[in-house]
Amino acid sequence: MGFTRNLIYRIKTTIASWFGIQQTEAAATSLDEVEEKTKELKVRMDLLADQEWCIDALTHDYMMAAERLRQTEVAYNVARATVAKRKLEKRLVKEQADVTRLRSELRELTDKTKVDIQEANELASWLENVQFGKRGPRRGVRKASSWLNR
Repeated sequence: MGFTRNLIYRIKTTIASWFGIQQTEAAATSLDEVEEKTKELKVRMDLLADQEWCIDALTHDYMMAAERLRQTEVAYNVARATVAKRKLEKRLVKEQADVTRLRSELRELTDKTKVDIQEANELASWLENVQFGKRGPRRGVRKASSWLNR
């Protein structure tokens, strides 16, 4: 939150210095847009933190299921009695299905997280570029300032 406030403060002071403490409608609009994008970035970062926790939990579940599968395979290979072997065979199929399901869930969440990270990085880059004037709403502010200088 400190980063966001600091960024907004720096943008406001930069705009204020351009116009001699007077902010035009274009500057106010661009500032609102920056604040909106900053809030959106914060929401995305919170979602990414939640997704990271889910990935950790799913990874743990996956590792535990893989270990159970390994133990079941060992028990299946050791089993000599037909009844015990059938029970273990059913359990082995169930464990394999569980591992496959968890692997696919983990892959889906990881892919979604990669996309969310990319979108958050693009948003952060946009905000950074606005701060340093490379692109974004400062174009409109520059046009407004040149209009004021006429």
